[in-house]
Amino acid sequence: MSTDLKIGDRVRDNDPRCDQHVGVVQRISDGMATIGRDGRGKTRVSVIRIFTDGKPRRSGWSRIEPTECGE
Repeated sequence: MSTDLKIGDRVRDNDPRCDQHVGVVQRISDGMATIGRDGRGKTRVSVIRIFTDGKPRRSGWSRIEPTECGE
């Protein structure tokens, strides 16, 4: 489970069919995280599907560091 995940973290959708959706964690409750996606509304994702270990994956979501998103 992503115990390191916190509000304000930027996350990326790892699904290869998607165009690398990036969003910001807006809320965490009841084992779910609400991710606000730029211009695409909000998505609710189980926190166990958000990875914070930095390993490349083909599914779920991954937290991205500020250097990865151009900040």
